[in-house]
Amino acid sequence: MSLLQFLTSNPFNSKLSPLVFQIKSYLYSLNQSNRLIQLLWVPGHIGIYGNEMADSPEKSSSNIILPPLATLPWTNFTPLLRRYITCLWANYWNNLPAHFASKYKSIVPSISKKKNCFLI
Repeated sequence: MSLLQFLTSNPFNSKLSPLVFQIKSYLYSLNQSNRLIQLLWVPGHIGIYGNEMADSPEKSSSNIILPPLATLPWTNFTPLLRRYITCLWANYWNNLPAHFASKYKSIVPSISKKKNCFLI
C-alpha cells in the first residue's frame, strides 16, 4: 500500500505503523494552524531504463516476506492522546469570550499547556 493510501486511511487501523501515525499527527497539527499541505503521487521508474536497472535489486528483495517489526499495544498511545486532548481543551478554554463562564474562569483563568501540543 502506498504512503498516500496509508495517510488517507482510518487512523485507528491496527496495522498503522508508528511512522505513519506520526506523519498523520504532524499533518493534522499543520492543518489546525491553517497551513495547506499538498501531497502528490509521482509515478515510478517504469519505462526509464537506468531507473529500472536501479530498481531491480529492490524488486527482488520486495518478494521476501519479513515478519512485522513490532506490534504496539494501544496503551502506548494513551499518553499521546491524553496530551493532545488536553491541548485541544486548553486551546478551546483559553479562546472563549471573556464573558463566557466568568465565575469559573475567575477560579481557573487558563488551562496550562504542558511542553507542546503536537502528537509526537
